[in-house]
Amino acid sequence: MEPQNRQPTEDEGSNKAAGSSANMLCKKSSTRWIPTTDQIRILKELFYNKGVRSPTIEHIQRICLQQKWYSKIEGKNVFYWFTNQRAREKQKKRSTSDVHVPMQRSGLFVMIMLPIRNMRISILTSDLLHLLLLL
Repeated sequence: MEPQNRQPTEDEGSNKAAGSSANMLCKKSSTRWIPTTDQIRILKELFYNKGVRSPTIEHIQRICLQQKWYSKIEGKNVFYWFTNQRAREKQKKRSTSDVHVPMQRSGLFVMIMLPIRNMRISILTSDLLHLLLLL
């Protein structure tokens, strides 16, 4: 008997599709990277103490080789960690600078936010009182 090369019928084809979709319903394990405390410690040391803000591809690969001993890590994890850390630092810096009221020339300066493009100006409080009296 010779082997037959035949095309699957519509019913057989739909059964295969149904079987594969049933496999798709199985829950996959999480692929999210959860860094260990040692990994975070090393990354923070690089960021804060050694001044590494945007590591090169080669540096990222070296960091991965160093940290694979602690748990599974990929280059993208290191890259996004540094990206997120820079964003957090920028956000922290921005939030603390909005509250700052500098003291200069023995007068109190006040920071005023203007509605036009978040423009900021510093003005001496005595000048501000004069401006308000003129209005």
